[in-house]
Amino acid sequence: MYTLQDEQIVIYKKNWHYLWLVVLLLLGTTLTAQADRPPSRIPGILDLRTTNFDNGYRLLKGQWKFYWEHFQKPNDTGSPSGTPSMPYFEYKKFPDFWTHYTWKGASLPATGYASMQLKILLPKESKNLGLLIPDLNTSYALFLGDSLLVETGKVATSESMSQPYWATKIIPIYGDSLLLTLHIANYQHAKGGGMVEPIRIGRLADLKQASLTNGAQYWFLTGSIVIIGLLFLGLYFFSNQDKPLLYFALFCLLYSYRIIGTSEYLLHDVFPSLPWRIAIHLEYLTLFLSVGMFVLYTRSLFPKDAPQKLMSVLAFICFGYALITILTPPLVFTNLIDSFILLVVLYIGMAFYVYWKAYGNKRIGAQYALLSTVAICMLIIFLIFDYYGIIALSRPILIIGYFAFFTFQSLILPFRFSYILKKAKEEAVLGLKTKNEFMSSMSHEIRTPLNAVIGMAHVMQKENPRDDQRQHLDVLLFSANNLLGIVNDILDLNKIEAGKISFHYEPTDLDQLVGKVMKVIKYSASRTQVNFVQDTLPVRGIPLMADAQKLTQILTNLLSNANKFTTNGEIKCRINIESRTDKVITLKISVSDTGIGIPIEKQKLIFDRFTQVDSTFTRSVEGAGLGLSITKQILKEQQIDIQLSSTPGAGSNFYWYQTFELATAVPTTPTPSSVVSPLKGVSILIVEDIKLNVIVLQKFLIKWGADSVIAQNGQEALDLFDPLSHQLILMDLHMPIMDGYQASRALRKRGVTTPIIALTADIGSIDKIKQSGMNDLILKPYNPTQLLQTILQHIPSEAIKHQESASPDHS
Repeated sequence: MYTLQDEQIVIYKKNWHYLWLVVLLLLGTTLTAQADRPPSRIPGILDLRTTNFDNGYRLLKGQWKFYWEHFQKPNDTGSPSGTPSMPYFEYKKFPDFWTHYTWKGASLPATGYASMQLKILLPKESKNLGLLIPDLNTSYALFLGDSLLVETGKVATSESMSQPYWATKIIPIYGDSLLLTLHIANYQHAKGGGMVEPIRIGRLADLKQASLTNGAQYWFLTGSIVIIGLLFLGLYFFSNQDKPLLYFALFCLLYSYRIIGTSEYLLHDVFPSLPWRIAIHLEYLTLFLSVGMFVLYTRSLFPKDAPQKLMSVLAFICFGYALITILTPPLVFTNLIDSFILLVVLYIGMAFYVYWKAYGNKRIGAQYALLSTVAICMLIIFLIFDYYGIIALSRPILIIGYFAFFTFQSLILPFRFSYILKKAKEEAVLGLKTKNEFMSSMSHEIRTPLNAVIGMAHVMQKENPRDDQRQHLDVLLFSANNLLGIVNDILDLNKIEAGKISFHYEPTDLDQLVGKVMKVIKYSASRTQVNFVQDTLPVRGIPLMADAQKLTQILTNLLSNANKFTTNGEIKCRINIESRTDKVITLKISVSDTGIGIPIEKQKLIFDRFTQVDSTFTRSVEGAGLGLSITKQILKEQQIDIQLSSTPGAGSNFYWYQTFELATAVPTTPTPSSVVSPLKGVSILIVEDIKLNVIVLQKFLIKWGADSVIAQNGQEALDLFDPLSHQLILMDLHMPIMDGYQASRALRKRGVTTPIIALTADIGSIDKIKQSGMNDLILKPYNPTQLLQTILQHIPSEAIKHQESASPDHS
């Protein structure tokens, strides 16, 4: 079976300028984020008196007063040496986490409480200023002088009294000299109390606008990632269930939470009552699981290039981290992040290796995978630096990095998916071609021996057999024709599926057509207690433009179906005129019976292929269950719906409405029943390589008075043909040395105008027959009457020496 990974194909050029574009954009954005340097500071004081806030915000970064396990009173500034009235403090770099501090020379634990204090000097008459306070581990209260500005969660000196919460806040401030006192408590996070991003001070309107812009960008990015995830999830479920589609969809859906659930915690603005413990679990679970999904995605995307066992182990480690997150409290699993960051770096290196190898091996979409890896690699490095406070990561770098990564990754799967669809289409077309060739071959292989069987049975019927022999011949003919009907049904179904069904309208007398079909069905019926009724008087003598062959096939299927399931009573074919104009006529055509009927729950199923009414009853009837399906399809191709009304035990009625154009007259085909030897004096060249078929043809031609010459292939036909003596050529199509197509073309090139009738068991060769210069065709197996009528249509009447006969039957 074809697999995408086995197909190595080059569909991309080396567009390295895309790679450099991503790198320059990310680096440029990072440099921009670092270009805004705060003014000089002195410990505990931030002098912004010369700052023009119209040019943007400033960061409250510098040396803050730090009080460990003490909630400093807002107006109490403390003392570096410590006194009973003025508590001891130390200057510490802030923002940071107190686990990075020392207190009186000793390291600090992750859990506890503390205070930070900073004095800010602002320009005179500063108005409309505000503070933007990012999330802080894990609860805080901010005072301006003696006033409480904002509190997130609940700070306390014990874990039982504290309440963690994360949120980004924007608050207005007033005055030109500010004393900010920050109370912090953390009992849940292994990183310790503190924050990554600094507090910002600037115009209140600018801060709000920047927050709204950032929020809109994050929500837009989240929505885009969710849509991408749902799209690929849908493609997975409604397509061939390609595993990379599933893994990438789950990766997108999982990681989308991190955009709004960790960046400024926008989700908390929508769900302010969301418990912190649920939020922290989701934050870490989505991180571990999304990385695991990305590892599985990379492994399945390029399985020929990825080390399968190693990447399975890496994915298993990610899921192990997720399991620990589920089973342990935040203080435990938040301690895993440092080790996991090292694993993420390893994962990125592994992904880069896989994509680079896939790119070198010309895999589908490998170029975009490589570009996405460069983007996410740089983004993760910047995020790690930002996490540890090495750089301050700006919003544009996040937006550009994420969009670059998800855009390039999203390009891989559509290319892969479209390639799979294209390949599947090519395979389907090849399969259809193979099936058609197989059907054509099987048609020839089955029809050819059937031709000999049916032909010899007809010959033996005309040789005065005994009554018991005649019965045996009748059974033989019936069984052979039944097999032929099944073969024809399968071939017709194949034509319908391939969209090759066509309609040939000609003047037709429906009354006569129905009569002929009912005569054949009645002849094959074994039940003498069933009465066949033809009620077509309303259309008698009205010539219509119809496809007589298709109508015959439809009526034969319906009447045969009625005959199978009717043991007594009647089978009726009725035609009524619904409306008529000068040009068209609308008829209601119905076939009814008094058979077993069809339960209402099965009335739709009987039009399915290979379906019959009752699996127990079908053991006593013949047929493959294709007739009704083909009938429905033929009518559907003409925008006609066949309808059914049936009562179990009372019978069924199939009917439809069809509009026909009116014709001027129905041409009559002369029958050869008035002469003993309708082909006396005619010489026919038979080109046929199968001896049984030659014997059958010679038997018929001798009985009709014709002479014949035998050629076993096309080359012999060219050598034996005599335009002065041969009035007709019967040409088989499939022969060794030279087939019938080649021989016919060669004869036409010589200028031979003698009629050539193709003898074929391949119903798909009509167009090719015409292109080869043949005049007509007879489909094997043929009945004698059909063969004789076709021959008579192509032989000039003056070439036949007529001889009257008292016997009318020559078929």
